[in-house]
This record gives sequence, C-alpha cells and structure tokens, in this order.
Amino acid sequence: MTVRDYMNRAKAMQTSVKGYVDDIALQKEDLIINLNVTKMQSGYGTDDKLLEYPFEEFSGRYTPRAVAESLKRPTVLPKVVNARYNFGWSGDFLANFQVRIVGENKLEVYSTGTGSGNKEILLTKTQYMYGLNTEDTRKLNYEIIYPELMKFLKQFI
Repeated sequence: MTVRDYMNRAKAMQTSVKGYVDDIALQKEDLIINLNVTKMQSGYGTDDKLLEYPFEEFSGRYTPRAVAESLKRPTVLPKVVNARYNFGWSGDFLANFQVRIVGENKLEVYSTGTGSGNKEILLTKTQYMYGLNTEDTRKLNYEIIYPELMKFLKQFI
C-alpha cells in the first residue's frame, strides 16, 4: 500500500467514524437502556442522588396499599412493601424505552409508555430519571462503543 492509498483510506475513515458511533449506539440500544433502568430501579437518578418525585405521595417506595393493589391485578414485576419503585406495573413503561440520537455523538433515553394523568407526570417530570450518570457514560464510551469502533477502524487500517 502506498502512502497515498493510506491517506485516502484515512480520509474515508474520518468521514465514516462520526456516523458510525451513532450507529453503534443504536445497535447497542438494549445495553444503554439497561444502564438507565438499573439506575432508576435502584432509586437513583443520573445525578447519582435519590430520585425526587413531583408529588409528595410518591415516596419512591411501595406502600402497603400499593402492594395490596398489585396483588389484585398482577403486575409485570412484583411489588414489596418499602422496596424502591421498580416501574414494572403494566410493563408499558419499561417495554417502551428507546434511544434516539439528538446531536453529534449525543443520545437521549426516553420511554413512550408513560401513560396519562399522575402517572405521566411522575414518569416525565421527575428530574434526572432518564439518561446516564458519569459512570454509566464511561461504560457506554469505553465498554460498549470503543470495542465496536476499534473493529470498524481496523477495516480501514
């Protein structure tokens, strides 16, 4: 391979990399969503602080009344008194998580299964509920995207 050939390949790689990082993120959507959901289910937000819900009656933990109600109408995930919200009542919320690209190498995690009324307010107005914290962003960049990007780059080098 000549120097000119190598330079041409490097230029082609440079223009391809930007879009490919977004492609990798979309291919790995389930892993990214899992990082977000795991953090939410632990009761913490993207700021690594306990989630603060927009209503006083939402403490972030299941009450005896909520658990009793969940036993009348089976839920996707079991409810336990005083356990943190696992967000698995009907399954619509968790099943409808998605990732979208909102800028160059920037993504957004969200759910279209937020329902209506107080449920919608809880699931859309709780600050720091969606997205990744610093550690999960590191995992995304170095454990999820980086290995795939290196495979891609080896095609050009």
